[in-house]
Amino acid sequence: MFHLILRRLRTDNKLRNIINKERKRKCYSQIYLSNLLYISQKTYSRIESGHVEISLKIFLKLLYILELNPLEILKEIVQGKSSWDKINIREEILTEENIKLKREINQLNEYIQQLILQNNKLLEKPCCLK
Repeated sequence: MFHLILRRLRTDNKLRNIINKERKRKCYSQIYLSNLLYISQKTYSRIESGHVEISLKIFLKLLYILELNPLEILKEIVQGKSSWDKINIREEILTEENIKLKREINQLNEYIQQLILQNNKLLEKPCCLK
């Protein structure tokens, strides 16, 4: 069973992407992970790119280092579903919301600039003294 799962790691883009994204999210370099796994950087790169099969020991150690739940990963492999899909959708929604908020901030900044200009004009007008 595990042999088939580890073979799937070699052929499953989603699973390799999960590992790759999690590594990058944690700002871990391939060299850093390869040192923790006691393998060469080239071997680690080949694992992430699917050019070499990974042993169960290295697979479990990698998931541990990346703080990924092996049962969830195995469930995703068996069911063919990835929680990253949900995360990617949420990320897209948040990106759209950020764009909208940036537009609103720019509009507010423009409005503030207009108010400052109006205020300065009012301050420059001589006042009538009685």
